[in-house]
Amino acid sequence: MRPRGNDYKFNVAYVDPWTSKTDQNSRGHGGLIIQVGPDEFYIAGSGLTVTFEPVTPGAPIAGIESAWEGHFDNGKWVAGRLMNGDQTHQGRHIRLPPGDFTVQRVRLYRYR
Repeated sequence: MRPRGNDYKFNVAYVDPWTSKTDQNSRGHGGLIIQVGPDEFYIAGSGLTVTFEPVTPGAPIAGIESAWEGHFDNGKWVAGRLMNGDQTHQGRHIRLPPGDFTVQRVRLYRYR
């Protein structure tokens, strides 16, 4: 049996689509993805755009069911704002803006 995290391929871009090419400094971009449950991940960092692809049999498209921006307080997750379609490009990607470290708790789903 494959671990659930292996159900997806994460495609990470270090060039921010909302920053002009002349202002890009990808040397300061980076992040971390941690699986915390079936189809659920923390994505933390700065200057990343992350998309998802299913790599196991089943529905061929991965979408974002929910993405909560938040932080940890004494080891406990504290949800902030729920990211909507404007922030997730209608459920197609997670963006961690450059110049600021952020964390999002992301739940994925698959569809046809």
